[in-house]
Amino acid sequence: MSASKFMIWRADHAEGQCVIGEPYPLEDGYELNRGIPREPTWPDEVTCEMNPEYPHDLELTDNLYGASVQIISLPLRDALIKHKVNDVEYLPVRILNHKGKVASKDYFILNPPSTVECIDTKASKVKWNVLNKNFIRSCQQLVIDDAHVPANVSVFRAKHLPTEILVRAELARTLQQDGFSGLFFRDPADFRG
Repeated sequence: MSASKFMIWRADHAEGQCVIGEPYPLEDGYELNRGIPREPTWPDEVTCEMNPEYPHDLELTDNLYGASVQIISLPLRDALIKHKVNDVEYLPVRILNHKGKVASKDYFILNPPSTVECIDTKASKVKWNVLNKNFIRSCQQLVIDDAHVPANVSVFRAKHLPTEILVRAELARTLQQDGFSGLFFRDPADFRG
């Protein structure tokens, strides 16, 4: 892992591990990638199906691969709670196998609704979205200004790039050392968006 104080939270995939589709039924699903709280109106039995293009990949990991949101297991959720990760929603989701049967009900969409204005836009060489000047369209790298992230915040979204979940590198290392499967953390310096 790099010397960066923050990492981008992603998912990893290996042969045999399931790949999942997007959660459904969901109204305004885009809110999950914008840092908008969903817990008060979260519907019952939100579901993700295993992707039929990977029919032999069945293993459920702690951090599932395939969806545009981070979907984590109950043990990983409990570890985040143990490490005092605040201001994060854990939205229940069930996983269906390739036969349409419930493989697990012990998964959650990780939704940090708090956003932090922490991107050094000049150093990141940001190009702004033409339609919404509050969002970054692209950048050459992602430079996080550590001083703008409150000390008690471990998992969050960057204000101008809310589609990405950021995590303190120390916590990311701890989770990997604890042996949670499916985790992948990307150095912001390597981000090209």
